[in-house]
Amino acid sequence: MQSSNTADTTLNNEQAQHGSDYLRNMTLLLVSTLTVMAGATIAPSLPAMADKFSSIQHIDFWVQMAMTLPGLAITLSAPFIGRYVDIYDKKLLLIISVISYGVLGTAAMVVSHSLSAILILRFLLGISVAGIMVTCTTLFSDYYAGPKRGHYLGLQAAFGGFGGVVFIATANSLAGANWLYPFALYGLAFLTLPAIMLWAVNPMKMSAPQATSIPQANAQPQTTPLNATKHNTQPRDYLLWGCCALAIVEILALYAIPVHLPFYLQALNTSAAANAQYSGYFIALMLLVMAVTASQYHRFQPITSTHRLHAGGFGIIALGFIFWATSQQALLDIKSPLMSQLALMAILIILGFGLGVIRPNLITWLMSRCPPEQRGQKMGKLTSCFFIGQFITPIATLPLLSIHLFIPTEAVTEANYTLLFTVLGSLCLIAAIGCLYWGKEKP
Repeated sequence: MQSSNTADTTLNNEQAQHGSDYLRNMTLLLVSTLTVMAGATIAPSLPAMADKFSSIQHIDFWVQMAMTLPGLAITLSAPFIGRYVDIYDKKLLLIISVISYGVLGTAAMVVSHSLSAILILRFLLGISVAGIMVTCTTLFSDYYAGPKRGHYLGLQAAFGGFGGVVFIATANSLAGANWLYPFALYGLAFLTLPAIMLWAVNPMKMSAPQATSIPQANAQPQTTPLNATKHNTQPRDYLLWGCCALAIVEILALYAIPVHLPFYLQALNTSAAANAQYSGYFIALMLLVMAVTASQYHRFQPITSTHRLHAGGFGIIALGFIFWATSQQALLDIKSPLMSQLALMAILIILGFGLGVIRPNLITWLMSRCPPEQRGQKMGKLTSCFFIGQFITPIATLPLLSIHLFIPTEAVTEANYTLLFTVLGSLCLIAAIGCLYWGKEKP
């Protein structure tokens, strides 16, 4: 009888722990969706924002910087936040980041008369995003190892994509009423605070059974001694900086879409351009495909090696951009607006699939080779490079649309976009080849 009671108690404890883990993981996944809103959510507002401040010189450039300025702040702050995460309280940092995210994001509605004030708030918002992104990813890497870690990092990317679909589609509708309304979506961050306070757990403060069961239950069998040397466990510089370079190319490919698509539709003068809101739906479609693909990452991961999987993802993205570049005239020649839109949707589906493969794969690649005490630092540097790409996207891509950096939107033609998409496709193809060579030389 006593053994039966003990077994029942153990079963109840396991069920309670499972429920607690589920709530904790769902909380972190939902909080991770907030990082998507940092930039792309205001994409549907860009044309109206440009009209609002049309008296400012080079306004097209500056309104695009409003979307990408958080990337500069993340680039500068993420490495320092990563060091903090490895040493101090992860949960406290997450709470502070979420509160400041909600305040700074919505404050743009109050200072809507000043583009300078909006840009300053966007920069400060990026610091909050860095705190959220580094902390959530590091916590998942601490909680799990092996295939289970890959599963949750895939889910994190998927939730970001699904969140992007919901947020951008909602922002798209809100921007039709007023370009300021999408900024109100940043207030959703406050709704996650109770869940963070209740269920987020610092790994070092977990109870003994919990702390030992999580890694052991999900980790792959150890193939090296626990007292392996630091040389065997610490990721070499080539791995970190190689992943950083791939992150920049990935974000250039991703953010070129929300940065340029609203103006691309206007430049082509298609029926879709009659309503700038179409751009939001196209972006949401790409993010949806990206999210669905990332959610299935745990199915792709065992098929081949990490570097080959990454090369395949970049190859798919390269295919999408090159197809886009070579189909400009065909898109113009299509008489049916519906067929023209379907062709563009097909291209975005290809891009979304490739991006959905490489996002969780890159983080898994790096985190699987990081000792626990360095995960925050490495993730901070990788996050910094993700957002270097976000910040430089308009700077690096606008010159491809003209021989001059600052150009009026109406001066851009389909030929300029052909060059843009060709360059992006070529970069992704080079990255794919680099992954194959790099993985072969340094597995």
